[in-house]
Amino acid sequence: MVTQSAEQAKSKMKPTDVLVIGGGMAGISAALDLANGGYHVHMIEKTVNIGGNYVAIYKIFPALECSACVMTPLTSFVGKHPNITIHALSTVEKVKGSKGDFTVTIRKRARYVNEEKCTGCQMCIRACPVEVPDEYNHGLSLRKAIYMNFPQQIPLIATIDRDACIGCGTCAGVCPQDCIMYDDKDKLFDLRVGSIVVATGFEEYRPIDYGEYGYGIFPNVVTSLEYDRMTHPTGPTDAHMVRPSDGKEPERILFINCVGSRDVREHIQGYSEHCNRVCCSFGLKLAQITRMHYPEEHCEIIYTYIDLRTAGKALEEFLWDSQHNQGIKFIRGRVAEIAEDPDTHDLFVKIEDTETGTITELEKISMVVLNTSFRPSEGQNELAKILRIEIDENGWIKEKHPNTAALETTRPGVYVAGCAHGPRDGTDTVNEGKGVAMAANAQLPLPQPAPPPDIEPIEVGDEPRVGVFICHCGGIIGNVIDSPGLAKWARNLPHVVYSTDYLFMCSDPGQQLITDAIKKYKLNRVVVGSCSPLQHQETFRRALEAAGLSRYYLVGPVGLREQLALVNAHAPPEVRQEKAQDMIRSGVAKAINNEVVPIKKVEVTRRVMVIGGGVSGMTAALDIAQKGFEVVLVEKTDKLGGRLNELYRVFPKFTLASEIVDDLIARIRKQKRIQVVLNSKPVLRDGSYGNYDITVENVESGERTTYRVGTVVIAVGTDTYEPKRGEYGWGEVPCVITSLQLEKMLRNGELRIPPKNPVFIHCVGSRQNPGEGNRYCSRVCCSAVITLQKELREMFPNIKIFSAYKEHIRPFGNYMEEMWRENRQNGVTYLRWVREKPVTVERAPDSDEAIVTVYDTLSQETFKIKSDMVVLAVGLEAPHDVGDLAKALGINRGQDGFLAEMHMKFRPVETTVPGVFLGVTYAKNIADSINQARGAASQAIVPLNLGTVEIELLTAVVDEELCVGCDLCHYSEICPYDAISMKEVAPGVKKSVTDEMRCQGCGACAAICPTGARDLRWWREKSFMDQIEEMLRE
Repeated sequence: MVTQSAEQAKSKMKPTDVLVIGGGMAGISAALDLANGGYHVHMIEKTVNIGGNYVAIYKIFPALECSACVMTPLTSFVGKHPNITIHALSTVEKVKGSKGDFTVTIRKRARYVNEEKCTGCQMCIRACPVEVPDEYNHGLSLRKAIYMNFPQQIPLIATIDRDACIGCGTCAGVCPQDCIMYDDKDKLFDLRVGSIVVATGFEEYRPIDYGEYGYGIFPNVVTSLEYDRMTHPTGPTDAHMVRPSDGKEPERILFINCVGSRDVREHIQGYSEHCNRVCCSFGLKLAQITRMHYPEEHCEIIYTYIDLRTAGKALEEFLWDSQHNQGIKFIRGRVAEIAEDPDTHDLFVKIEDTETGTITELEKISMVVLNTSFRPSEGQNELAKILRIEIDENGWIKEKHPNTAALETTRPGVYVAGCAHGPRDGTDTVNEGKGVAMAANAQLPLPQPAPPPDIEPIEVGDEPRVGVFICHCGGIIGNVIDSPGLAKWARNLPHVVYSTDYLFMCSDPGQQLITDAIKKYKLNRVVVGSCSPLQHQETFRRALEAAGLSRYYLVGPVGLREQLALVNAHAPPEVRQEKAQDMIRSGVAKAINNEVVPIKKVEVTRRVMVIGGGVSGMTAALDIAQKGFEVVLVEKTDKLGGRLNELYRVFPKFTLASEIVDDLIARIRKQKRIQVVLNSKPVLRDGSYGNYDITVENVESGERTTYRVGTVVIAVGTDTYEPKRGEYGWGEVPCVITSLQLEKMLRNGELRIPPKNPVFIHCVGSRQNPGEGNRYCSRVCCSAVITLQKELREMFPNIKIFSAYKEHIRPFGNYMEEMWRENRQNGVTYLRWVREKPVTVERAPDSDEAIVTVYDTLSQETFKIKSDMVVLAVGLEAPHDVGDLAKALGINRGQDGFLAEMHMKFRPVETTVPGVFLGVTYAKNIADSINQARGAASQAIVPLNLGTVEIELLTAVVDEELCVGCDLCHYSEICPYDAISMKEVAPGVKKSVTDEMRCQGCGACAAICPTGARDLRWWREKSFMDQIEEMLRE
């Protein structure tokens, strides 16, 4: 019995629960990081299911991966997580209290279905006689009055639309669980939480203001999200893009960018002057998907744009592929008018081609797709009033500081992530979700994690009983091979006792199918044929564990998508099916040899090493220290501050860089838990996850010191591109400088005389042609240049400034489109050049000045500008010594030279080394860099919160009967981790021994062993040989 005094004591304790408002990508990322760290999360979602806009789209740029393949298991993880409670159909009514202790009143709308009983069987939906337009499919199809948005939604519970329901009782009559509750009512309840996260996402702009485009009047004019739903396997047209007017396949399709953005006309609803940041890449994705479905001879694709702002990791390469390899015609210009043939519903489009200066009329366009911008989620203004936080002038949640506190709102204890404070893509949204988890829990007490659920293990037995599960991947696999036929064929393989197929095996119903089959058919081995282990090995391992079967009895996913569907789609059907059979047969052979791998639980050293002392590293260190953990902050130079030590004012609000650095350094000095180590760099990682020994070397003295830490955060920033001699006059024309040199001149007060006709040249060392250098866009250079130009104009109002940008200008961040527009209004001349006619810089014959020659494609004139200041906007590169760091820590680099994450979109801070996290993976602005570093810090403190980590011993083992003690494995120093030693087991008899905490399972020792005494757990040589034999079987 709980005493009254105990209850009173409990009520006085600071809460450790966190409220996350919004169940989209940002909310999910925040919730999972918090929950994995032991905090209980209450997720408030106003719709019937979590997943937001991201779960509704099909493929994600730039890799064109299936969004459902990641989102469905993520939503499933949220739904099944013991530390997450989903409150769907719910909104916030009232908030009382302050940072660290809020009481929030929630209104849960009536669902009219018993959530405790409903199993999502959909019998009620099939029986319902009433059909209404389906909002989830943007009205392009119908749904029932009792409905689910899609078969894999979480929560997997039906909902009655009382406005559409006629009360016929059919659903109640067929429901086997007696779930229907016609008398259900809204409920009010209170939650006590320590922090609040706002992740309310966005809504697509409905372009009814664009009367000249005919949206809402012409049926074949659709928005990008409407068209995306057509591409989706669960969408209104079953992944078959057809014209809404007649269901015919399009023969000529036009994409229009910047609808509802970059538009200053007063009649356009909502804030439309900004750049939407995402539309260009999203539109290119849709164009490429269209090409995947319809070859050039079947469908002409035309893409119109103002600038193509593909400013993000791998996005410039994505643009290049779209322009050169996909048969897509690009026209630069804004569409002026769309008309319709009322008989055929074909469209006529008028546009000015700004590269040729001609008016182009496009006839017989089958469909027009409007790439529309984002608007704040409906109800966000009202929510802001309830939370007592401010909205900015653009309608988004106002940030405490646009650079250093972009995840904090104007009310302490209330935080923001994702599109709730402005448009951003999936990578930045996930990073912010993780970063806001760090911000939200930094000031909370350490949690008391709930014990894991007690699941009784099943009896495995000696005889293998294999289950085979084939995924359609929504059509990506199912349209290339006969998935049901493959499942039926697999039933005849040795030891296979059950085999089936499913649309999305990674979804919650798909996982449950596996769990139920294990129990029903007493399976002790499972083979899943779907996508890649990188994405979904953990997904299916959890399905095994839910049935009481060890995760190590899973094989897969066998890569039917990556290794077959995506590379052999054009092979003859019988060849594709035969390859699928070979892969599944090989997987079954592996499953038969599977074994349980030992797990060792170890206590964690509650200290983090942060590598990099710039603003990102300092912010991460402060977050971790505020949590109560020790931090070793390592910086290779003699002072903290990083790149900002060289900058003057930073966009978007002209903040002095020195003020940002000075404030962070002052906070670092006050924080006793942070140990700063200057002039040093890591040179060696030893130990194991949770207890790494990182050796740091002083770059001046060579002295080495080893620090024991639990996890590592890397925030090493970037270096700048060094122009080659002669490149745009560099090193040959005296007045040619870099943008970084101009920053330093302004910072030091060295620029006192107005420069003559300063010319800025964009994309120096960025966006280069294949084989020439850095292909990527450095993302921040345009905004930095525009900021410098504004500064020069304010210092010297009468100077004439020229800015030569390469094909596309990209001031895509918050407030930067407006600054660019202001610069143009104030007289800065922007000249557009193309790589086929590059800018040239020559020394003037009569002085040290430069002659800059630019062919401007917009005016179609050549400008010769005599200037005494030519500024090269140099791009950003990975730190030039990052290769040494990668080698020291055992992590990887990508093709762009930056450190490589596990997955660009969904695991952007994780490396292949457990416990080592990335606060930098690409060139970013200050806010985005800090947000990612905070996301890395969030991941880094999860094991510290819990106090222990589990290490799977996928290590080398020794068969002592076969070991002859030759010492080759040890003496040869073949082991890169120093995990091998020799022990005397009898007088004069030595055997090889593996240090399981050091061993990383690389297999080098097994390869060199002459007797076969050394082997790898789970990856046994026999297992490999059996797999190969079955793969090659005729």
